[in-house]
Parts: sequence; structure tokens; C-alpha cells
Amino acid sequence: MSYKILIFFNLNIFWSFKKKVIEIFLDSLFFLNTSRMNYYNAKQSLSSKGLFIGYLDGYATFHLENDDIIDFEQINKRILAVYDLKNGDFKNKLFEIYYTEIFDDLDNEDFIVFRLDDLKLL
Repeated sequence: MSYKILIFFNLNIFWSFKKKVIEIFLDSLFFLNTSRMNYYNAKQSLSSKGLFIGYLDGYATFHLENDDIIDFEQINKRILAVYDLKNGDFKNKLFEIYYTEIFDDLDNEDFIVFRLDDLKLL
């Protein structure tokens, strides 16, 4: 009977050890996977002259002097208090535009948000 208990005890230790080795192995794989992630976030502040095209669905659209057309997804509330871009009075008006490009890399997909920081009517 003690022989059976010894075998059971040894098997139990073996399975516990094997389980622990597997857990350590899986943890190390997860660590290696997450340590290789190339997540980054960067911001770049820029300015340009641009023509206000319009405001639609929460986006203010400008045609910049370098022929880029940018939809600004984020707009400083102070700008909307000074310039009511929603009513169309400033359509086809030239502005000095101060904005930020926000770059995010989430799950290896680049994502760019344009934030309108300040405007000056020219």
C-alpha cells in the first residue's frame, strides 16, 4: 500500500511540475509577444494657410495652400465660440490654421487624427 501512495505522490509531483513548466512557458511567450509590439504615439504641431470649405458631421474641412484637404476631427471649443463654422458664414474664407497631427499605431494599424488648435481669419 505504501508503494501505491509513493507512486501516486510521485505522479502528483510530476503533474504539478509539468503544469508549472507549461505556465512558465506560456507566460514567457506572452511576454515576448507583448515586448515586440511597436505601439507608438506622436504629435506634430503645424500651421498653414487654408480655405475653409465647410463643416459637416462634426468635421471642419480646409483646403490648405499645399493642396491638401484636411478634415479636422477635433476642434478647440474656443474656435467655435469665436468663429461659428457651422452656419456657413466663413465658407471660402482664408484662415491661418494652427493644428496638430496625432499619430497612433494601434495593433499595427496607423491612425491619424487632425486636431484644429487655433484659427485666425486673414
